[in-house]
Amino acid sequence: MVGLSMIMVCGANETDYACQIFHDALRTGHHECYLRADTRLPMMYIDDCLRSVTEYLVAPDDSLRLRTYNVHAMSFTPDEIAEAIQRYIPELKVTYKPDSRQQIGKSTQHH
Repeated sequence: MVGLSMIMVCGANETDYACQIFHDALRTGHHECYLRADTRLPMMYIDDCLRSVTEYLVAPDDSLRLRTYNVHAMSFTPDEIAEAIQRYIPELKVTYKPDSRQQIGKSTQHH
């Protein structure tokens, strides 16, 4: 996990908690999440997104029956990712203090 946390760059978007929680777990053992614990949002690893676009662009026209494709990844809540990390770092404490990003997250929430 240390190697993973060293290459992740977190910004200020509503889904960035998903990488920041790893940094916080390793550095301080505490993560304050700006979303509610039950806010389920869709997430995608950027390499998977780029691979799907590349495969679509290089596919021969006669192999494509449609021109619109959905690329699905995963959805999870802050509480679910915290529980998964706590299996490896049980001392991780997570508190929740929703801010303006909660409203953005709520509008894009995936059920």
